[in-house]
Amino acid sequence: MTSAQPITFKSSANYYDGRRHILGNVDCEVQNGRLIVQGDLRGEVVQILLRDVTGIEPTAGLLNKQVAITTPAASLVLFCKSREEVRRLTAMLQQLIMDWA
Repeated sequence: MTSAQPITFKSSANYYDGRRHILGNVDCEVQNGRLIVQGDLRGEVVQILLRDVTGIEPTAGLLNKQVAITTPAASLVLFCKSREEVRRLTAMLQQLIMDWA
């Protein structure tokens, strides 16, 4: 998965760096070892180096379907529409992190 072609997907997200940033619907792109998330509410752009990710925590309960990505400095929560989306997103991110570690 470390090809030159970026991997893109859409989600909605919150970003936490000591305070919560509601990013709203986001366009996500993985390229050159970075997860780049662009929010639509204020046009915020968040970049996470995949090598800095310390954890990926999927939650696929009745109401909360999300994937939390943590780094030492911040965390990003991507909200999913289905349990299958949680599984796919988690597997993809874990593979990308292994590829870029």
